[in-house]
Amino acid sequence: MISVEKEVVQFKATINPSKARGMVEKWLIQVEDQMLLSIRMIIKEALAAYETRDRKQWVLEWPGQVVICASQVYWTNEVEEAIVNNNLQEFLLKSNEQIKDTVNLVRGKLESGPRRTLEALIVIDVHARDVVANLIQTNISKTSEFIWISQLRYYWKTQEERLMVHMISTFEREKKRN
Repeated sequence: MISVEKEVVQFKATINPSKARGMVEKWLIQVEDQMLLSIRMIIKEALAAYETRDRKQWVLEWPGQVVICASQVYWTNEVEEAIVNNNLQEFLLKSNEQIKDTVNLVRGKLESGPRRTLEALIVIDVHARDVVANLIQTNISKTSEFIWISQLRYYWKTQEERLMVHMISTFEREKKRN
């Protein structure tokens, strides 16, 4: 797959059009399946790399969509840890440093694709930082509070190898009937 910004994501498997026996719809389903699988796998790889690389370097090594998704997965996880450990203020400082680092990258020489990715990441990171500041202001103490669950949160489901986006989680309790 090649994006408008010239980012390339290799398919994880080869598509064989002859298996579709001339049926374009079958061939397009194969293409769609490979697109989904390939994006899922590259997000998984980027998530693993995030833990081992400096973020300033990491953001330049992956396609834009992957950078945004994986960054949001880590933001969600880190905010939830900060809520539980009561250290949102420290995380807010980290968020400001990440924004400053990304802005410094944008000020340097970049090709148009990475520049667009980083500009989008800055917008998302500024919003995320403002969310954290609001969480601090409201004295949030649990990840189940509405102020947190009303945010768009990204989770990587390891067993399913799938990215899930949550907002306004609700839980029903089953009532026992007598």
